[in-house]
Amino acid sequence: MVEENLHRESSRAQLEAYYASLSREDDVVSRCVMWLPTGADGMALRGKTVLDVACRKGKGVYEIAEDVGPNGHALGLDWNSDFIDAARAGQAHAMAKMPWVCGAGGAGRTSEATAQASGSDTRSRMTAAKNLMQFFVGFPEDLVGAGIPEHGVDLVFVNTAASMFFDAQRAYTQIARVLRDGGHLHHEMVCVDAAGEQQEMSPTQSSDESRNSLPASLVHAPTKEDFIDRISSAGFSCIQVVSEEPLQLPDTPISKDASDRFIDLVIDAEVHQ
Repeated sequence: MVEENLHRESSRAQLEAYYASLSREDDVVSRCVMWLPTGADGMALRGKTVLDVACRKGKGVYEIAEDVGPNGHALGLDWNSDFIDAARAGQAHAMAKMPWVCGAGGAGRTSEATAQASGSDTRSRMTAAKNLMQFFVGFPEDLVGAGIPEHGVDLVFVNTAASMFFDAQRAYTQIARVLRDGGHLHHEMVCVDAAGEQQEMSPTQSSDESRNSLPASLVHAPTKEDFIDRISSAGFSCIQVVSEEPLQLPDTPISKDASDRFIDLVIDAEVHQ
C-alpha cells in the first residue's frame, strides 16, 4: 500500500510539472468549435450528464448546460486552476441566461413585475441551476481522482487540446472509466494528413520566429490512424467519423500550410462496461 501511494504521488508530481509547463495560448485549441449530438429537436442531451475535458474558462460548459437542461449536469475539468476560477466566476452570469431561470423573456429580460409575481418560482429555478454546472481542477489522466464520478457520465467531449495530454492513452482509459455503459466520447482532434509521417512546414517570409513556430497542438498531432487506434485501445467501439475536413485557422503565416497538411477530425465512440 505504501509503495502504491508513493507511485501515485510520483505520478501526480509528473503530471503537475508537465501541465504547469504548457502554454494554452494556442490558435488551434482556442478556435475549437464544440459540436455536440443534440439531435434534430435539440433535446437529445436533455437530462444527461456531460463532461468537457480541458474546458478552459468554461464557455463550452455553459453551452452544454443549456443542452442538458435543468435536470442534467454539465461538468468541466481543466488542469489550469486560473481557468477554473474564471469559469466559476462566470457561472452565475451564465445561469441567469438559462431559459428556466430567466423565464420566457429569455437572456435575463424578464420584466420586474413578472419577476416579483414569480419570485419564489424564480428562486427555485436558480437553486436548481446552481446544481447544473460543476468545475474541477484536475488532469485528464486522473479524472476519478479529480472528483468525476466513476460510471457517472453519459457523454464526454474532448477538444484538440488532447494532442498535448501527458499520456493520451491513460487519459482515454480514464474517460472510458467515468462513462456509463453505452456512454459516448465525442472528440475533435487535429490530425496529420499524411500516410504516417508529419512533414516539415514550409518557411515563411516573416522574420518573427514566434510566428514561424507551430502551435503545440500541431507539433504533437497524431495521424488519423494512430488517433483512432488510441481510442480503440482504451476500450471504445463503434468509432464513427462525424466530420473530416482541412484544418482552418485564422489568417496567419502558417494557416495555408496547416490546411494543406492537417485535418480537423471529429469522431464519436461508444463504450460498454
